[in-house]
Amino acid sequence: MTHNELILLADAHFSCLSVEPDPSGEGLRLIAEMGTDVTKELHSFIQDFLSRHAETPYPVTKEKIITLQKRHICVVEDDNQLLEEYVDFLQQAGFKASGYLDGLSALAAIENNAFDIVLTDVQMPIMDGLELLLAIQARALKLPVILMSGNADYAKDHWYLKLGAVEFFRKPFSLYALRDKILDLA
Repeated sequence: MTHNELILLADAHFSCLSVEPDPSGEGLRLIAEMGTDVTKELHSFIQDFLSRHAETPYPVTKEKIITLQKRHICVVEDDNQLLEEYVDFLQQAGFKASGYLDGLSALAAIENNAFDIVLTDVQMPIMDGLELLLAIQARALKLPVILMSGNADYAKDHWYLKLGAVEFFRKPFSLYALRDKILDLA
């Protein structure tokens, strides 16, 4: 059975799971749909299933089984078209996403809502992404912040992470890479 046939077979048998090749090239990534509890029993069943149906065993560790929870992501972007693109993509990926056009309105929303992650542009009017990051830190909110920018100042990339951002994306970037980073933070 080929790798792709295995993926199709596993997809057909597990309505609560989607299966895709792991980005590392080793094994498979199994993604449990929202609300699916990945128990030891389910993990063992999946490992047994894949071992029986693959020509060579695929390592499926507990770390590679990702339970999608309804993560609420605060998306801050002053370009309305990009904001809609990010929010739509994240919602289609299974997350709850709310969009804001500047850091000040996002900060007000963060103070009044339960967000799990903040994705923010760096350069914006009223309150930029760095000011938002520092305001979140000043309020001792335990929110991971992902910064993004189209500015070509590569010297600042490392500096953003030193200030406390968990990731920095240079625009344009892969939305799938963004999704994977958010899943890593889950």
